[in-house]
Amino acid sequence: MTGTITAAQLRAIAGGTAPFAAKIAESFNPLAAAFGLTTPLRQAHFFAQLAHESAGFKYVREIWGPTAAQKRYEGRKDLGNTQPGDGSRYRGRGPIQITGRDNYRAFTAWIQRRYPEAPDFEAEPEKLEEFPWALMAAFWFWDTRGLNALADADDVVAVTKKINGGTNGLADRKAALKRAKTELGVTATPTPATPAKPKSDRMSVTTGNWAEKSLARYEIEAIQKRLRDLGYYMVGKVDGIWGPSTAGALIALQTQSGITADGHWGPQSKAALDDDANARKIAAARASTTAADLRAQGSIIAIQGSRVTWSSVWQIVLGAMGVFQYLAQNWQGDLSSLPFPASLILGFLPPWVAPVLIILLNIYNALAAQGIVKARVVAERTGLHNGEPDPAPSPPVAMAPDGPRLGGILGSLFGRPASR
Repeated sequence: MTGTITAAQLRAIAGGTAPFAAKIAESFNPLAAAFGLTTPLRQAHFFAQLAHESAGFKYVREIWGPTAAQKRYEGRKDLGNTQPGDGSRYRGRGPIQITGRDNYRAFTAWIQRRYPEAPDFEAEPEKLEEFPWALMAAFWFWDTRGLNALADADDVVAVTKKINGGTNGLADRKAALKRAKTELGVTATPTPATPAKPKSDRMSVTTGNWAEKSLARYEIEAIQKRLRDLGYYMVGKVDGIWGPSTAGALIALQTQSGITADGHWGPQSKAALDDDANARKIAAARASTTAADLRAQGSIIAIQGSRVTWSSVWQIVLGAMGVFQYLAQNWQGDLSSLPFPASLILGFLPPWVAPVLIILLNIYNALAAQGIVKARVVAERTGLHNGEPDPAPSPPVAMAPDGPRLGGILGSLFGRPASR
């Protein structure tokens, strides 16, 4: 572990007066170990990046023009800027320039679990310009993006891309890194190489329940993608939103890996997600599930879908019988004897039209019902259903509610009571 960082060292790294050097040093020293910033090389990369982002520790608020690039902050959904004025309101702040409503919200959730007295930075974004919060935001960003691993590999380009999204200002960052290495006594550097990173290196992890509330949208997207890679397709759409589908997929992972299945993000869940051995396993019996198996288990979807299917089939048969009967007998009745509105409708239409329409509608119903049942079977076979790996069966259904019946439909048209 390195010694105490001084304001003089930070001024030397910045190559200038560095007005905020003293406040940064004061906030950094008691907290560095908690975030793994305990080696000269890691600290050199950390301060080199902060020196560039803050223009030599001069600014903790982005200078606003707005420039053409800053105008594009407005309406950026990937930053969470969904309200008019969000672009300027959630401009870059802190020495690492936290930007966007989503990041302000995520940092607030993260910091308030550690310090309940911390402000709500989404509601009061200007508070992020104050120390120690300004530097804590830099710690949060550095930790949740897994930047210590990249610093250990001395990969300034990779660190820059994580922070900037590209390589803007790379020459200045490299110059600051060179000064930082000199000041902090970095005498040997590893051979540049692609570091071995955990598969969830873009996801922050903290102890305690509801840690997912501190995750930024891009971090949730990374979790969702990794869950899909392992076969937990019930996570649904990769949208960066932590909802019931994501929690359900995580429960399936937690259950299979033998840890507490609570659907919340934490160190155990992160370790389980990183382990390829936790790829989704589907039992052979489950993989060969049939609709009959689901009905036996009490699946409401399978039971109701099958009943609707057979109800539709019988209505198709009865409708066809009506058509055939008309064709055979060439029925000609007195339309004036029919009740309204049947008399009006059938007065303009041949008598065979109604049974044909009934047939077509019930063909559609039967196909739709079978499609639902088949989708449920596929969900069961592939583990897409959330109750993995040993889901509790759906509650049994004593009887299906009454659906449309041919007797009821024809009875309303021809004045006869519906058959029951």
